[in-house]
Amino acid sequence: MDDSTDAPDVTEKEIAEGAPTYQHFAELFAAASPKSNEDKALVAAYWVQVHEAKDSWASRLLNAELKNLGHSIPNITDALSSNMRKRPQRVIQLKKSGNSRQANKTYKVTHEGLAYVQGMLHGESGA
Repeated sequence: MDDSTDAPDVTEKEIAEGAPTYQHFAELFAAASPKSNEDKALVAAYWVQVHEAKDSWASRLLNAELKNLGHSIPNITDALSSNMRKRPQRVIQLKKSGNSRQANKTYKVTHEGLAYVQGMLHGESGA
């Protein structure tokens, strides 16, 4: 009987430890080669969470990283929401400060999101 649904095969810590080492976000971005805005946002989130060791982050931080490479996303919130609508979710929202749609939101990449980007880095993604 297969009980692999009880727990992930690989922990988030193991994913982070097994992550290829990149000195610059540009190197990681080029290696992942994301095509869609949702994948670009996820790769940037992966960089911030794994390589900069931030447990959670705001979307504006991702767009700043992407903008430096000339890949800014017109609506970063929509790109992150698209990742949250995936099943299983690749990104989750941890909190929201303020009432408006433009409120400051804090996010985190899920285990599935980390594994998806690892797949992109190893050429396993259909992105």
